[in-house]
Amino acid sequence: MTKIKLMSVREEDLPYIEAWAQQHQVEDDFSREQLTENYVESVKDCDGLSLSQTLPISEEIYKKLESYGIKQIAQRSAGFDDFDLDLAT
Repeated sequence: MTKIKLMSVREEDLPYIEAWAQQHQVEDDFSREQLTENYVESVKDCDGLSLSQTLPISEEIYKKLESYGIKQIAQRSAGFDDFDLDLAT
């Protein structure tokens, strides 16, 4: 089963996350934290990420995501200037 880690999750997001995961037969895991060096290990067993990121993602984090086999990063808010698209591909 595909596993998605959702980060920067707010309390009001939870019912929608659970409904979406059930509808699409996806295992979900969530955190209230943003993706930083302190939390990157928590995505190790995931297939993809759903972020609401306002902090830049370091080159070190991108390298770790690649080594973990992360296949997709989705941003849940407007804008993508916190992402280095060259490092993300």
